[in-house]
Amino acid sequence: RTPEKSENANKASNHRFHSILTETWRENLFLDAFDVLDSFREHLENDTSSHHESGLHHTLEPTQLQVLSKFTEDMGRLYDCCKNDEFSEDRSFERIEDFEKFLCVRRPKAGESDPLVSRFAQIIATVAVRSTSSPDARFLSQAQKCCLEILRTMASDGSPEAFLTLTELAGEAFFLERDENGKGTTGVDILAHDASTVIHEEFVKDTLSHETKVLVLFRMLTIFYDDSRHTQSHGNGTSYKLLASLIARGLVGAKELQMKPKKLSPSKVKWLDSLWDKITITLNHLLIPKMQGSEFFIPHSADLINVVAAVSDSTPIRRRDEISAILLSCASKCLEIAKDFPSRRDDMLQLFTACFTGACKVDPKNRTLKEISDQVLTATILAVDQGCNQNSTLLNDVDVQACIIVCQVLQEAEGADVVAISVFPQLCRLVAVEWTELRKS
Repeated sequence: RTPEKSENANKASNHRFHSILTETWRENLFLDAFDVLDSFREHLENDTSSHHESGLHHTLEPTQLQVLSKFTEDMGRLYDCCKNDEFSEDRSFERIEDFEKFLCVRRPKAGESDPLVSRFAQIIATVAVRSTSSPDARFLSQAQKCCLEILRTMASDGSPEAFLTLTELAGEAFFLERDENGKGTTGVDILAHDASTVIHEEFVKDTLSHETKVLVLFRMLTIFYDDSRHTQSHGNGTSYKLLASLIARGLVGAKELQMKPKKLSPSKVKWLDSLWDKITITLNHLLIPKMQGSEFFIPHSADLINVVAAVSDSTPIRRRDEISAILLSCASKCLEIAKDFPSRRDDMLQLFTACFTGACKVDPKNRTLKEISDQVLTATILAVDQGCNQNSTLLNDVDVQACIIVCQVLQEAEGADVVAISVFPQLCRLVAVEWTELRKS
């Protein structure tokens, strides 16, 4: 080397050394500052806990709420600065070996070894809970609005951590009844209500990774099932509308992942299998008849139709037996309820249609599917043979209505020709009946 080249090389080396050193100092300074934010969060949590232990609710002064409002505005700016660097996330979960910590009902507190974005979201959640103006407030404080806006921004960016934090804030409010304008009708906590709204509005967007969709669905099913075990009935005051939408879109994500099994890590395979365990448990719980007064019924049947359709469209081969058994059991119960309780007839026949159609999609060769078809068609033939040839009488017969449904499904459902062949003699008998609608079907 010439002396000039050697001198330039030394300068470049010194520059790199100083750059690395400067970057290390900056990183340490950032981490020290973030530790202070964590300490502030701990102070808020301890202050809240001490008041709860004494049976009191500590209402913040207006000036304290203003301070928290300003604090959250600055935290929003911090996220904007750091979202692509310090707060970046693994949204495909390629480095995750164990998903259990994401899925338990109460997530463990984020510590120093956890990603900064997890600690950041935890700070935002604490401020949101702490900055309420009163225990029964009907409106969010400005600080709470800022917190939810930060989490919404993160969720819009596809942040799994934001969705996980929102599920904790929402809790069972996600399953409570709402009016036509989407407002809660059962006196639910306003923060939980609005957090559940943010989850739904951001979850339906197409920008989320399939993994995040599955994660959010799993979390909400875990919360739902835990809540349902501690509630005597999910009838009055509840709604499955948001849950149905969540299941539909979440299972689309699961189906996309299942279509590429060679690209799935062992932990993801186990994760998806656990999701279907949860789906099976939830579906069985939703489709069990409940008692209201002196009548049996299956609540929220209109929402359950969408749930059944989503599950039957996405059921993997290894789950066909379980899912079809649940759907066909519900189909039979729907017919029983429709016969015993005329006021529930229309709703139960609609749900019967969904369950029977879903079972045809999932497992058209199922023996129970053929038995139900045979039962319905045979009962209709008996009704006709016994002289019920008046259209008005046939119209009100549950078996006849179910027969028309079965015939329509057998025409339209893929793979249902197996069932149609098994009940071919009964179909031939029905071709000769006088009632035009029944004969055509």
